[in-house]
Amino acid sequence: MIPLYEFHSHTDYTDGRDSMETMIKTACDRGLKGFGISEHLFCDNPDWGFKGAELDAYLDELELAKEKYRGRMEILTGLEVEDSEALDYITPAQLARTDYLIRSCHSTFYNGEWVGIDSGDSGYIIDTVEKVFGGSWYEMVRAYYDTQSKINPKMNYSFIAHFDLITKFNQDDRFFRTDCDEYLEPAIAALDELLHADIPFEINSGAMSRGHRKEPYPQIPFLKEICQRKGRILVSSDAHRAEHICYNYYESIRLAYDCGFRKMTVLTLQGPKEIDL
Repeated sequence: MIPLYEFHSHTDYTDGRDSMETMIKTACDRGLKGFGISEHLFCDNPDWGFKGAELDAYLDELELAKEKYRGRMEILTGLEVEDSEALDYITPAQLARTDYLIRSCHSTFYNGEWVGIDSGDSGYIIDTVEKVFGGSWYEMVRAYYDTQSKINPKMNYSFIAHFDLITKFNQDDRFFRTDCDEYLEPAIAALDELLHADIPFEINSGAMSRGHRKEPYPQIPFLKEICQRKGRILVSSDAHRAEHICYNYYESIRLAYDCGFRKMTVLTLQGPKEIDL
């Protein structure tokens, strides 16, 4: 059986529920081979994450955990980063203490300002579409994928998180169709740009564990496109609580296999490697 790995998780340092020790102990007790915590680096919009002394404390605690669990489970130090402000809130010394970076896009640049497109409930995004995008869901889609397509070449990202996060509350095409040109054209254009960067795409079940979606990100047409273009994948749960570590893990792997993938990327302290599905 394929070993359990998890590289996208959060603790109560930022927007997770459980402590770092609870998350790590749970992962170890479940037999994970590799486990990474990837808190949000601070960014202005959305206003979350940490920097400075809080970031140092996070890095220090993970270093202690690596020693405590040495020989039982490999622990990696990660950060989830908004590409627009990737280097604004971290020093070179702090960056050197990380094992991997996740490239995320939780907001979009529109009409000269950053607009958040992620929230804990659908009311926020409905309000944002009305106030910012003139009631046009496809205008928001276009703006989101335009931002998603631009990746900072100075950052050594290990994978791209939840590519189509914009569909978080759009289960069953509740607000906009995902099979029409107005949606697919900007999405495929962004996918094309990101594939050139040769960074794995995350199959992310986070919205499923929180009850927002029935399928992981990215949607099946995008997974098939990534596979056909020789792109790579990494499986994660984006766990914000201990009980969701490796949520839907083997189902996500089966989905990847059905879409044509025969390998997936995992992270190690020696660097990324490919394992067979």
